[in-house]
Amino acid sequence: NKKLKIAPLIALLLLVILVVVANRWRSLSPVRSVRVDIDYCGADTLVTPQQVVDLVRASGELAIDRLSEALPEYSPSKLAGLLLTLELKGVLVCRPGKVYKLQN
Repeated sequence: NKKLKIAPLIALLLLVILVVVANRWRSLSPVRSVRVDIDYCGADTLVTPQQVVDLVRASGELAIDRLSEALPEYSPSKLAGLLLTLELKGVLVCRPGKVYKLQN
């Protein structure tokens, strides 16, 4: 009689463990697809927000100085504005030293 009462609890516990493990596995996945659709006012240049995200993704993390060197056609002020926009949208994270990486 006690076994019948415990069986559903064990099944529920196993289901919860499975869900937690699946969510943790998904968050550890090294390949993450990020698509950026931002209406950015700096449209007078050839650089898109997606190009900035792709550069950061390729490096893992990238300092603003390196981004500025990699994108010479982008003025530093417009680059800073775009990085802030991407940060506020939850795409990038700014770490100490103005080093940017993708949001986990």
